Amino acid sequence: MKNTQQITSINEWVAKGAAAPFVVLILFSVLSQDITAIVINTLFVAVLFAFQQRLLLQAKALVIRSQFSFFGKTFCVIYERSIPLTSITELTFSQRQHKNDLAITYKNGNGEIKILSFSCLHQAQQTMELLSASGLKYSVHRPTRNTKGLQADDTKETVTDIFPLGALGKEIKPTHTIARFAMPLPQDKVLTPWVTAGIFALVTIGLTASSGNWVAACVFIALTYLSYWLARAYISNKHYFVAASPCSDIVVKEEHLFLPALLFTDRQARELHKEQVKRIVVKWNYYIVGKPDIENASLGQQNLKHAYVVDVTFYTDQGDTLALTGMSVNAQALLLALTHWHYPVSLERSNKLAMPIMVHVRIGAVIAVIGVILASLIKYF
Repeated sequence: MKNTQQITSINEWVAKGAAAPFVVLILFSVLSQDITAIVINTLFVAVLFAFQQRLLLQAKALVIRSQFSFFGKTFCVIYERSIPLTSITELTFSQRQHKNDLAITYKNGNGEIKILSFSCLHQAQQTMELLSASGLKYSVHRPTRNTKGLQADDTKETVTDIFPLGALGKEIKPTHTIARFAMPLPQDKVLTPWVTAGIFALVTIGLTASSGNWVAACVFIALTYLSYWLARAYISNKHYFVAASPCSDIVVKEEHLFLPALLFTDRQARELHKEQVKRIVVKWNYYIVGKPDIENASLGQQNLKHAYVVDVTFYTDQGDTLALTGMSVNAQALLLALTHWHYPVSLERSNKLAMPIMVHVRIGAVIAVIGVILASLIKYF
């Protein structure tokens, strides 16, 4: 089976785009007659343009190869993964307006199920021709469903419409560890972190009023903000630790599901057959990267936003779990395992903020910038 067609990955296009600033620097270096800068920037351009990442069909295997190549001659292979066609169990091609994703599900030498993802710009027809040449069956998914609604069908196809294939993970993991410190605080302990932060705030006000040291005040503001989250993490970690059943892992198998004690109000772990799981509600929302208007965003603008799991709740014959936040577990990998083994997953659009950690990162960045500005003002004025 010989097929010389190669599909160019999105990473290769990014590398070539990254070379553009160095081309501009070369022009400036020529004008300034800086020989050293010309040589260095030329080397950067050569390396970035030489980088290749391709998908090809070769020797009865799908091959993903990263390499440096000049004029068709390969000088260095960085990475190569060859997947025999006989080990591939599923091929899923998600076709969007610009970016396309291919998920290759296969079994490795140990019999473990792995998923390798490959993304490209356009090239949909070329990719499907390459897959057809392999002789394997493949499915094509196009985002035609209305993902703006509140609820979606509990199918694997719907999951791949909402979540990019590469974002779900690269393998079917049976074990998913819960970070206890990221679980939601119980209602009777919500005020404690605020009290801790209030004490730090009073210290900050007193320090600023007595010394007028604004740089130190900015440091204490940062510590005040940090103290809230440290106190919150400490309380959550302590509250959700069950001494009698300390395991904090969700284990997903083909016919059995293990849920740890920390997810239940009676502090008892459950090992359930698939038939005992009535429904698993996964609430999600978009994390906006570029365009704030979610409702009016078209399919062509989907690269500006990413779907993110807000929380997961298990409804079973032996009781319902607490809502598991998307920050406390690798929710995308958990969703991949659940849908792969055909558990009854229901997707619901949520109004809750997705990726809340980014809000706090931005606040921290603003505090840092203010501190630098104040330090500069004090130094020069």
